[in-house]
This record gives sequence, C-alpha cells and structure tokens, in this order.
Amino acid sequence: MIQACIDVIKKKKKKVNYFEIGVQTGFCFFKIKAERKVAIDPNFIIKITKKVKAYYRNLSNFNNRFFELTSDDFFEQKSDYIKKIGGIDVIFIDGLHLYEQVVKDIENSLKYLNKGGVILVHDCNPLSEPAAVRAYTSEEAAVLVGSHPQWINQWNGDVWKAIVKLRSERKDLNITVINSDHGVGIIRPGVPEKAFSFEEGDMDKLTYADLDNNRETYLNLKSPETFASFVKELEKEFK
Repeated sequence: MIQACIDVIKKKKKKVNYFEIGVQTGFCFFKIKAERKVAIDPNFIIKITKKVKAYYRNLSNFNNRFFELTSDDFFEQKSDYIKKIGGIDVIFIDGLHLYEQVVKDIENSLKYLNKGGVILVHDCNPLSEPAAVRAYTSEEAAVLVGSHPQWINQWNGDVWKAIVKLRSERKDLNITVINSDHGVGIIRPGVPEKAFSFEEGDMDKLTYADLDNNRETYLNLKSPETFASFVKELEKEFK
C-alpha cells in the first residue's frame, strides 16, 4: 500500500518525501523506494545488525535521513528540516501503540502533509482481545496476556481507538481502514464518510467488545479490494 501511494505521487512530483515512524529493524523501511526517505525511531540502532547500521549511515545525507528520536521530539525539533525538504507526501505510522500517541503522530503529520499526501497507520484492526491489549511494547503485552488462549504473539495495542477518536471528532478528515495486515488506516484531509460522534469522556470507556460489535462503523472498515479504488482516486488528483 505504501509503495502504491508513493508511485502515484511520483508520477507528478520529481521527488517524493516518505516518512516512517516506528522503524525498528527496518523491515518495511528498507523495501520502500522513494527519492527521499526519513526514518524516525528512538531505539532502532540497538536492534539491528552491523550490515544494517552501515545502511543507515549511508542514509545520513540531505535526501535520506534517520533520526533516533521519539516522534514527539522529531516534530518539535526538526520542524525546519521537514519544511526545508518540502513537507510530507506519504507517512507510515507504526510507532508507540497507545492510541493517544497515535493521535498525536497523526495530528503532527497533518501539519506538514502536502496536497495529495497520504497518512497510513498500521495496527488499526486487532482481531482478538489480547492483540488489542494496552501496553508500551510487545514484550509487555506478552507478559500481560501471554496466557490468554487467543494470544498468538500478534500485538496491535489500542491503535484502533485513535481511528475512532479522529473519526468522531474531526470533520475535516476522510478516514478509512483497509481490512488487511492487521488493519491499515488511510487518512487524508477531506469530507468524512459515515461520520459519527461520542459524548465527551466516552472514548476512554470503549472496550474491545465495543470494537468487535461495531468494526465497520467505528473504523469505516473496507475490503482489501477497495484500496484499488482509492489508488485510482489518488491518480486523478495527480493528473
């Protein structure tokens, strides 16, 4: 999905700026092809091999950078850098899996998102209660729910609540979740689809059972095939 969005924008722009929050081992980041790639993660250096460290060192130039910072610190400290390179075209958010942090990452990304740009968010559709446990790391999640019969070492956190919160509060964003790869959120400025709202304070009361009973409504959940239609609409903007 990430590469498809980049490739569409690339047809119009000479250089596409790709950002990734939560790079970890670089499994996703290394595969992406873009003229400029920006990696943001406070801990990724200690998790990777010498070969990968060398790759990161090669990225440290004007066109490709890695920042060993939290996403909050990155947006606060590197605002001038983001503006200098021309803003964000595509960003993939897969950092801290706590919904309030995901909301901050999305809102900070929107400040620099170029016209036609796309925000993609991972882990928006957990398929089991233990996968949606609120934790800071996968290791902590395993400690909390490792004995649960549905635990299969797949952890998404409560990222889904970020989608619900923004869909219920922001009337200037078009948000949907593609039912693929644990749920990939697509966020862009625009008119909301199937908007709804919650009473103030109700967000924190939401449970996994609420999600399980209201996935399509809460997430604007769509089939993987729908992504092809999204790409076609994106292509129209760049003709």
